[in-house]
Amino acid sequence: MEQWGVLIHDEHPLSSRDFIRPGDLVGTRVMTVHVGTPTHMQLAKWSGKHAKKMDFYANYNVLYNAAMVARER
Repeated sequence: MEQWGVLIHDEHPLSSRDFIRPGDLVGTRVMTVHVGTPTHMQLAKWSGKHAKKMDFYANYNVLYNAAMVARER
């Protein structure tokens, strides 16, 4: 089974969870890999009905950059 991760600021309420379900991300600004990539399409599939409710406010192609943004939010 493949494992995915979520980079989230340590002060965010979701940061204390052991795992994240798709519905947990609704109402949270989500930064993801570029839209239309296989990885983004897998995320949308995993998210199911919740994908349309998520706030995909930005995307990235370098994980380090995403980590720096998450750190500052």
